[in-house]
Amino acid sequence: TADADDLKARIFELFEICLQLPQLLFTKRSPGSRAEEYDRNRAWSDKIIRRNILIVLIFQIKSRCFCADFGPIPGEDLPHVSHYYAEAHPFMGQRVLVVGGKNSACEAALDLFRQGAQVTIVHRGAELGDGVKYWVRPDVENRIEAGEIRALFNTRVTAIEDRKVTLATDGEEAPLEEEYDQVFLLTGYHPDAKLMESCGLRPDPGTLKPAL
Repeated sequence: TADADDLKARIFELFEICLQLPQLLFTKRSPGSRAEEYDRNRAWSDKIIRRNILIVLIFQIKSRCFCADFGPIPGEDLPHVSHYYAEAHPFMGQRVLVVGGKNSACEAALDLFRQGAQVTIVHRGAELGDGVKYWVRPDVENRIEAGEIRALFNTRVTAIEDRKVTLATDGEEAPLEEEYDQVFLLTGYHPDAKLMESCGLRPDPGTLKPAL
């Protein structure tokens, strides 16, 4: 859960402080650079290697290197479609579609609503996900009940065009076509193992636990 991830991040921040590890914020690591450096200098001590592996693991957990789950939706690569949500301010007064029914989608919908966006939630399930935080769920449900956030359950996005989104609802023969200025596809993420692989670690395909 997100709360468990926050706790992990705090724990590893303590590791950073105790070990006096340097931090490079808002910095993208070039894939393979560590492996190339290791090839050029094989005289590294075991201590240094272990230290750098620890730095990698801390970075991997703290920065939450997740990749969005892309689905076979035509148009999901258009400029006004995003698999990641950052902030609501640019969308004040705009028609925004949030796809998903779990924490990311619910929190984004609430934030967008409070910044003045016209928000619609589309979720393939009959109700919000069971894992939605206990303090977020009633807030979203109350906004939906009050008509402040529109919700379409048992509904899937089948296509996205310039501003038109095609929706398919279970039990309805005719698809629904609506216009939106922004679409957030917040339907899930998976960990990115490329960083560990570039550092010589071999993550298990199923669990992503690293092995030397």
